[in-house]
Amino acid sequence: MRVLFIFLTLFTHTVWSQKIGFFLPQGKKSVSIPFELHSNLIVLKVLIADGEEKNFILDTGVKNIMVSDASLVQNLPVILGKHIYFFGVGRQDTLFARVISGFSFRIGDVEIWRSQALVLDQDYMNLNNHLGIHIHGIIGSDIFQYFVVDINYDQKILTLHNPKSYKKNFFYTSIPIYLENEKPHIETTITIGSKKQKASFMIDIGFNKQLLLENNNQYFTIPTDWMKDVVGTGFGGEIPGKIGRVKKIKWKHYRFKKSIASVPDYIDTSLSTKRKGLIGSEIMTHFNFAIDYAHKKLYLQKRTNPNYHTDYDMSGLSIIAIGETLNNYVVTNVREASPAKEAGIMIGDIITYINGVNLQNKNIEYINTLFRSQNKRKIILVLERKNQIIIKEFILKKIL
Repeated sequence: MRVLFIFLTLFTHTVWSQKIGFFLPQGKKSVSIPFELHSNLIVLKVLIADGEEKNFILDTGVKNIMVSDASLVQNLPVILGKHIYFFGVGRQDTLFARVISGFSFRIGDVEIWRSQALVLDQDYMNLNNHLGIHIHGIIGSDIFQYFVVDINYDQKILTLHNPKSYKKNFFYTSIPIYLENEKPHIETTITIGSKKQKASFMIDIGFNKQLLLENNNQYFTIPTDWMKDVVGTGFGGEIPGKIGRVKKIKWKHYRFKKSIASVPDYIDTSLSTKRKGLIGSEIMTHFNFAIDYAHKKLYLQKRTNPNYHTDYDMSGLSIIAIGETLNNYVVTNVREASPAKEAGIMIGDIITYINGVNLQNKNIEYINTLFRSQNKRKIILVLERKNQIIIKEFILKKIL
């Protein structure tokens, strides 16, 4: 659920006598790996040395492997490096992490030997709570340097190809990309209001929204009627900003009309002057696609029946999952002038039932999808507040 963070990479390179990197099984040109999709994010099963599978998010917006659960490496034969610090958007205190070397694991039949990773002192992003499943880390864009990475959302299969033997799917359209800080970017044409302009966007499958506009130097003219809201979550917590719809964004012959765009309030002066935003997984799940770093190409094919949401949250509620089994749901934010605010729902309320459905048997994605489902839909919530049971109801209201 990361939007953006300010982060200085301090990895150093060490020469080892043993092999280092990502490896296909000997003699194989590709390996296919099943994945789970949670809130538009790809979650891979990673096998660590202790034999237990852990959940890692695949993310083109982060460069290196990151471990968000520090206990994961406590008993592993890794080399502990220096502590580093960085600052998260939205908070004033310093965040800490540690560089490790010699981190080995498997993803399906793919072996990762003696890699470097960044181990967070704590899960600053609260990934478990936002996704409703236990997340132990992130596989960053490092993996794209070793393989052509083919993502099939229809079958929920990730295929890693040897770049030297990869042959593009006949049905894929080829689009040039450029790499900046080892992350993929494409050139687009975007129309906001009546103004059409060219802009470079990073393809960020770890950002589970549609678009994010990084409005450094006021490159975009943001309409005054765009709504204030929490636009995402980063290392620093919830990030305030504005939400609205762009008239159109286009690359090659693909067009997306009335896409929802987030504009954070912060200004990151460390950003490249060329990049103007992010294309998130909620748009990229509209395609099956492959990213080929070796040839600087994006190959993609539009899916027949993608689960593509065009509506924004109509309740005004932000919710996270809590508890050991992550099936209790607490309100963390209530948008001003929203149906939930007018109904008297408060931060800290625990939602136990929605329209008669017991949420103990549902996940957080079910709730968020319901709140985007249908304008004027009646919602009845059973809440726990200070050991009391409260019933609140409101009508979903389309705001974008």
